Amino acid sequence: MKQSENITISASPERVWRALTDLEDRVRWNNRLHEMSVIGGGELALGSRMRIKVDRSRFKVTVTEFSPPSRMVSGAKNPVMSYFHAYHISEVSEGVTELTLTGSMGGPLGAVMGLFSKNRMQQDLRDELAPIKDAAEA
Repeated sequence: MKQSENITISASPERVWRALTDLEDRVRWNNRLHEMSVIGGGELALGSRMRIKVDRSRFKVTVTEFSPPSRMVSGAKNPVMSYFHAYHISEVSEGVTELTLTGSMGGPLGAVMGLFSKNRMQQDLRDELAPIKDAAEA
């Protein structure tokens, strides 16, 4: 299952990228996000492993694509389930950027979960985009 949401942001792609990739700041201004850090420290980059806590759920994901300031993909995969978040940043006009977030779940368990959580996943995508917009426009 794959779902996407997008949002228009009054900021340059570089500002949107900073809001997206500054993990410490994201935890400060997103009330659902309680932890987001690179495992072992260091800068976020291709291959980075991240520890994330959203609400009461904990995840460990790997950054599988990292192309500043336009695209980042992170996720995890095991024999029964895979999940990924892909962020795509594109400039609409000077000072106006569109951020698209695509979430996908696959594998046997992911397919079943997708059937029961479609509306929840769409709302989660919206809830993730709104604070990024606010931070980039600040």
